[in-house]
Amino acid sequence: MNSDNLRGSRTELVIETCCNLVVQALMWALVIEHLAKVIEAALLCAKGSSPNIESRDKNVEAINAQI
Repeated sequence: MNSDNLRGSRTELVIETCCNLVVQALMWALVIEHLAKVIEAALLCAKGSSPNIESRDKNVEAINAQI
């Protein structure tokens, strides 16, 4: 086996692994952001002190869409 091929494939594997880790980190960030929005909407609904009924209804719809 040629050592150049081995080195090339190892480098490709490292790059692919790094890219996968970056994608996973970005996906987790999106999940956390989404979760924060759902929790915020639930808290606003539970508090019941939305500025008006329409905004509270939008929060309820947002929570129901996630279920």
